[in-house]
Amino acid sequence: MAQRITELATIGIQHMSGIQTPSRQKTCPVELDYRDILESANDLIQSVAPDGSFLYVNRAWRKTLGYSRKEISGLSLFDIIHPDNQTHWREIFQRVLSGKKVNHIEATFVSKEGRKVYLEGSISCRFAKGKPVVTIGIFRDISEHVRVENLIRIQRDLYVALNSVISLDEALRLCLEAAISASKMDCGGIYLVDESSGDLHLMFAKNLSSDFLKTASHYDANSASARLIKAGKPIYTNHQKIVTSIESNRRDEGLQALAIIPVLYEGKVIGCLNIASHTLDEVPVFARNALEAIAAQIGSIISRIKTEETLRENEKKYYSLFKFHKEILEQSPVGILRLDENMHIVYENPEMKRLMGVPPNDEQSKALGKDIRKLPSIRKTGLVQELDNLLKGKKIQGEKSFTSMYGKKLYLSFIISPIMQGGRFLGANLLVTDITEHKRAEEALQKSEIRYRTLFDAANDAIFIMSKEKFIECNPKTLEMFGCKKKEDIVGHAPYEFSPPKQPDGKNSREAALEKIDAALAGIPQRFYWKHIKKDGTPFDTEVSLNRFEAGNQVFLQAIVRDISERKRTEEALRKSEEQYRGIFESATDAFLIFNLNGEIVEANPAACKMYGYSYKELIKLSGKDIVHSDYSHTFEDFIKQVTSGNKFHAESIDVRKDGSTFNVEIQGTLFNYQGKPHLLSVVRDISERKHLQEQLRQAQKMEAVGALAGGVAHDFNNTRLIGENISLCTDLESDIWTVEGDTANIEQVIMNLVVNARDAMPEGGQISIKTRNVTVDKKYCRTHSYARPGKFVSLSVQDTGIGMKEDIIDRIFEPFFSTKRAGQGTGLGLSVVYGIIKKHEGWIEVESSPGSGSTFKIYLPAVSWKPEKEKTKYVTSKRLKGHGERILVVEDDESVREFTTRGLSQNGYVVTTAKNAQEAIKVFQKNKANFNLVVSDVVLPDETGPRLAKRLRKLKPDIGILFTSGYSGEKSNWQTIQQNGYPYLQKPYLLTNLLKVINEVLKNKCNPELVRKGLKLKSS
Repeated sequence: MAQRITELATIGIQHMSGIQTPSRQKTCPVELDYRDILESANDLIQSVAPDGSFLYVNRAWRKTLGYSRKEISGLSLFDIIHPDNQTHWREIFQRVLSGKKVNHIEATFVSKEGRKVYLEGSISCRFAKGKPVVTIGIFRDISEHVRVENLIRIQRDLYVALNSVISLDEALRLCLEAAISASKMDCGGIYLVDESSGDLHLMFAKNLSSDFLKTASHYDANSASARLIKAGKPIYTNHQKIVTSIESNRRDEGLQALAIIPVLYEGKVIGCLNIASHTLDEVPVFARNALEAIAAQIGSIISRIKTEETLRENEKKYYSLFKFHKEILEQSPVGILRLDENMHIVYENPEMKRLMGVPPNDEQSKALGKDIRKLPSIRKTGLVQELDNLLKGKKIQGEKSFTSMYGKKLYLSFIISPIMQGGRFLGANLLVTDITEHKRAEEALQKSEIRYRTLFDAANDAIFIMSKEKFIECNPKTLEMFGCKKKEDIVGHAPYEFSPPKQPDGKNSREAALEKIDAALAGIPQRFYWKHIKKDGTPFDTEVSLNRFEAGNQVFLQAIVRDISERKRTEEALRKSEEQYRGIFESATDAFLIFNLNGEIVEANPAACKMYGYSYKELIKLSGKDIVHSDYSHTFEDFIKQVTSGNKFHAESIDVRKDGSTFNVEIQGTLFNYQGKPHLLSVVRDISERKHLQEQLRQAQKMEAVGALAGGVAHDFNNTRLIGENISLCTDLESDIWTVEGDTANIEQVIMNLVVNARDAMPEGGQISIKTRNVTVDKKYCRTHSYARPGKFVSLSVQDTGIGMKEDIIDRIFEPFFSTKRAGQGTGLGLSVVYGIIKKHEGWIEVESSPGSGSTFKIYLPAVSWKPEKEKTKYVTSKRLKGHGERILVVEDDESVREFTTRGLSQNGYVVTTAKNAQEAIKVFQKNKANFNLVVSDVVLPDETGPRLAKRLRKLKPDIGILFTSGYSGEKSNWQTIQQNGYPYLQKPYLLTNLLKVINEVLKNKCNPELVRKGLKLKSS
């Protein structure tokens, strides 16, 4: 709305000023009555010439500042800016004239009658032919907000100051000065009621004449003024309404407005706060709540100071009075107890007996003559250790919960003063005051907390307990929701402190919150949406319910807050994308195209026009099909289908320029809201250069056919017994298989993982079939298989006759770490590795399976037209790889891998000993007196890492050979440690032939660091 007002103000002022701009010509084809619009606006709108003179101000401006049109015409902007604000505003005005728009600026103007007006808004400048013509300012009156902040600050500072005050005179001075400052009045005084006579006495005054104080410093209890004050109601009046005995004196003093606020304590009037003004005609309405709050603080501080003074006075006098004025002690409202040098109770007055629970008619207390430290009621308070400090001459004071000998529970404030002479303990006096009433509210709240604690703590919503407008308790979810670490970050604060200054509807957060709180306290349940902020300032949206409840005769509020920011975030993201996309859209180097749901171009950025060779008008008349190569029309159809379904789209295609030339593109698409309707956004990047580089690289690479890989792997499986004797493996390989581009080791690993997966699916035995075929995928096939694309492909399939899979299992088999095997029998990484390799090779995988019918994994890899250069294959005979009795320790926790490795090495001339973990490996190594040539260990073991095990073994035998194997990658593979220490490494899964080759090299080279550098090559040999 603010943006719309700014636009209308700009257009209107330009219109009235005779300024013509292209934007105005385009935006306003029909003339509007802009003056009516500006005059009816609630915001303060002004136009000022570059020299500072006013050209126009609207009705809201004139009403707020008090000037007429005629008066303002002769003034400059700097005539009404407050002197304190002049220098700052002249700098801002020069910035605006230089072309910079200034937002969220605060200003202090001076009204016609001299009143400060606090404003917040923005100011910008309009130019014609490169020169500034007019500045436009739009402001809102925030005077009330500033006043409220000032009142809050004054009351907060007063509260802090009063906490450290011990003098009544100082406390009254602070309160009176705060009241004068908060009310904008200029004088006043504080009266207190004499408890014995009921008369009013002036205790402190400020800015009043001595003549006035002579007649107004005292009022009799029966005077009209005293009776008016003791009625207990605040009085706010002006000089025409007040009728009291001081009327003539008040007139002589020149007082125009007067506030009389009773000071109450425990419902009784104990004084009054009088605030007056020599200039104001009435007491400002905004200050009245603050004055009443300060009056309440006066009552509290008077009570506290008097209580403290009483305790201090009692401490000084009671011991001397003890011997001579026992009758006074007997009547004291303070409990008094005397201890002798042995800590035995030798005296207790009636009040102390009452507190201890002794019936009034009992003359002798059961505690008299006993050691106070041994009384059960005293031991329960935890005071015993502190009482021992009396013997050292230390005074004890504090508050304790106390249960009398008859079970009555009290809250007591106490002072225990030792009597010392020459460093010797002679006894002590104990003074006790009953403060039970003061603790009832706190105890009631604690009982309520116990009642609701389980539900409170376990709730998934934030729950607050409030006393009036302050939080006094919150559940754990609250801390999480508001980003706080401890309750103290929330308790003692108000809801508007966790809110922005204004809510989305423009309402002041504090005022709106207090309105909701007042309604709930009145018994009207509240349910509403609210914008909150976290402790770090992060905003979020919530749904709030507010309800009243009572506990211990006190009224509280329960607020339940639910975080709905995710929903709001989605809505806000859509809104912001509409507002903010234009700058990115216009300046992007990639082509941005916006299509309607029919695939027609409705918007395009300059980069799109340049990329396709069309003018803007030409391009927005085309359909997406007009710029896509005919062989890739299905790509655009997929784009429409996927994006309209709410999915993200990413693909490569070939597009056509206006001149008919083609180029490679990368397309990303998404659904978004444009002009209030769903549209398709396509970001197109020209990747012709990247494709050219890839083609050059591809021509330099050498490849083997997939059929050769499949045949070789099948041969290895059949001759090393990897798949077991109860499983047969057959191949059906295309004789003239096409060439594919890829990494030999990766494709080999894919076949291995699929065959091992097929083996594990046939625990009772069966058959595995490996097939390769040349396949041409057409558009018809792609329509039913959205992940496919037309072209020539090599198909590799691995089929088993095993147990098969359910549909829900098929949906998850390519997820990392997903496995249907028992714990310890597999990592769940095999098929996810297959999926990742095939995606990297720009292919796809299809799975066909059902329970009891076996499974078929079919892989499609894109074929290339060129043939790889023939390369002489170097064969290593199995005889060369056989061992000659070398002793090898295999450390592997996976049973199937351990058995496979042990069997393969044993059959090839090695003596093998195994261990399941590091501890077992150490025992075996020590038992055999380190008589091993090589240790083959998994990197990740159940009880210790492989590198740590190797370090321990080399302490026993420094020249022992080490070979690590792992199926993990990244940090868990410990690759950095392995490389730093020069250990050879073989990636799982591995063929036995590869294992034999690596072991052969390791035994020759032991720990040659150069071997580690080649470690990754070993896994693909």
